[in-house]
Amino acid sequence: MRKVKDADTRRIKIKVSGLARLCDVEWINRMKPDYAAFIFFNSSYRVGVDQAEYLRKKLAPEIQTVGSFSCLSCWLIADLLGSGMIDAAHIHGDCTPEEMEQLRRLTDKPLIKTVYIESPESIRKAQDYPVDYLMYDFREEEGKSRDQCLNILLSYGPQKREFFLSDRLCSTNLKETLLSIRPYGINFNGPIEKRRKRDPAQIQKMVREIREMELS
Repeated sequence: MRKVKDADTRRIKIKVSGLARLCDVEWINRMKPDYAAFIFFNSSYRVGVDQAEYLRKKLAPEIQTVGSFSCLSCWLIADLLGSGMIDAAHIHGDCTPEEMEQLRRLTDKPLIKTVYIESPESIRKAQDYPVDYLMYDFREEEGKSRDQCLNILLSYGPQKREFFLSDRLCSTNLKETLLSIRPYGINFNGPIEKRRKRDPAQIQKMVREIREMELS
């Protein structure tokens, strides 16, 4: 299933990452983000395929499931997409557009690629990925601050790909950042945890705040 334009094209999409427990799914079903992600790489929220499949069956059908991967395991990702266990795949690891093309040949399902903002050139190169969406993030150790990365993104201009923003890029001023950058969606990971578990109160707060926003 490829990307479909919604009638309400100005609503910011919400992607919540790291579902690992049944109680996480129960809260997600109440909050109803657009996407919920299972993490298949080394993380505190890592799940196995069997666990993800069980949780997937408990998830509200209108919420799209995403598999998050740290490397390009083309056949595994294509198999999970083909089986319907996940609706989309999010690739976080380093790989070239040519390597991503191998996965693109195996599936027509939505693909998301994380790109770390370092310069305008990093955004320009990201346009070559054969994916449906990009997800922009930043690394503090690369020497660029959050505000510098946002300014690079803001000044770049129109892009070929719709994109998500990492919650890390929005952590200082969520509403102002979303209204100025106007992304397709936002990916929540860090701000929605408490004592290394997903915090339903934070999920509810974030979802409500974004649902109240409208881009004109």
